[in-house]
Amino acid sequence: MLNVSDSTLLTNLPRCNICHCHCHYPHFYVILFHKKFYTFFYNNRIPYAGDIIDLSEAYRITQEYQGKSVLEPDEEFMLIEAFSLIIHTYKDSEDVPDGYIAMFNLASHYKRRGEYDLALKYFVMCSDHGGELVADMEIGDIYYYGLAGAPDYEKAFKYYSSSANYDFPKAKLMLAEMYEKGQFVRQDHERYRELILAVYDQIQDSPVPHYKGHVFAKVAEIYLEDELPEAAFQLLLDAHYELTKQLLRYTENSDLDLMKRIIERIYELSGVDVSGMKNLHLYDLYQILKQPASVEFRSQSGTHRVSSFSESGEITIEFDGKWFRNIDEFFYNAAIDGKRLPALCLDLSDFRIL
Repeated sequence: MLNVSDSTLLTNLPRCNICHCHCHYPHFYVILFHKKFYTFFYNNRIPYAGDIIDLSEAYRITQEYQGKSVLEPDEEFMLIEAFSLIIHTYKDSEDVPDGYIAMFNLASHYKRRGEYDLALKYFVMCSDHGGELVADMEIGDIYYYGLAGAPDYEKAFKYYSSSANYDFPKAKLMLAEMYEKGQFVRQDHERYRELILAVYDQIQDSPVPHYKGHVFAKVAEIYLEDELPEAAFQLLLDAHYELTKQLLRYTENSDLDLMKRIIERIYELSGVDVSGMKNLHLYDLYQILKQPASVEFRSQSGTHRVSSFSESGEITIEFDGKWFRNIDEFFYNAAIDGKRLPALCLDLSDFRIL
């Protein structure tokens, strides 16, 4: 074995912070930064996680580091090594689920980092080793959205179907989308309706799913097809409420596009003239600013004004001295003190049409 003290390249490396001894073998730093010394350090073989930590230490590391929002480079390295050891130990066990759970957690770690090729590798490994219940929805998303390459609707359909067999409502929702758009499968409106209504029955009384607003809006359109305008109107109000909550947490442009359609439908069904309405809210601006108008409202930092102008048949928006090409760009980008308007929705009040 190579004697570290004999290597002029390694003499300045810190002592081992993995085995907590004074052995002068800086395992972590050599493995992470000096990979060409692998064969010397471990008697001409590539090391694996068990050479650095034991199983009990691996579990301790996963419990401690998984809860941290930000990991130092050495912590991240050890977390990956810990998962790798658990996977190596239990991947072929039919009685202990720790292997596929570690695969799922390691895949999720890579997903959070945006390393979707590695995330896909371990989600698929998890699915193949008994974890399809938890992994197949994730795999379907990676293939559907093309997160690790080009979209692959055939594989997405396969994994969404597997997840739907376990009664996952999100998987059914994604299958409905594919039937609606004709992605891999032929467009089938009846199958789309069947799946959306099934998802609605599952989640309507649940506080959890972040996509409730999307489902409610889709079911409202089905009710309109079935000539049930009153039920559709109430469901659109519910969709508005759920989507407002979602946009407070995560402002996605696609969610704003859906909110715009919901507002248009609500006003269309109610027949209300927005100019005569009281108790206006942020998303009523979608309707108000369709034509030239000015609105004042308040935030915690003061009073603000937004105005719409018609130029050559196109509506442009001015907000607190900044210009936006259209209403969508306004909602996508307008901000107060660095925060986008949807995230401030509950702090905005006293809307008044001038």
